[in-house]
Amino acid sequence: MSHLDIEQPLFPDTRPHIWIQWKGTRVCCDVRCTCGCLWHYDGGFFYFFQCPRCEKYWEVGTHMPVYEATKEEAEPCVKHLQTP
Repeated sequence: MSHLDIEQPLFPDTRPHIWIQWKGTRVCCDVRCTCGCLWHYDGGFFYFFQCPRCEKYWEVGTHMPVYEATKEEAEPCVKHLQTP
């Protein structure tokens, strides 16, 4: 099973989201497993990982939700995208 089998129903075209194209770049993230284990990762190539506690394997998805913000919140660092 691919992560897309899980993500596509969660992110229909009507739900605001972004699709990430991983290019092997570095990432800094906090990771939580279903067993409750929480740890931090700093590094690159974060496509799959194994929980250090329960040893389950996980695939990192490519979809991420986005949330509406006010102009005041966003203006200092907003990325203005061109309409396709």
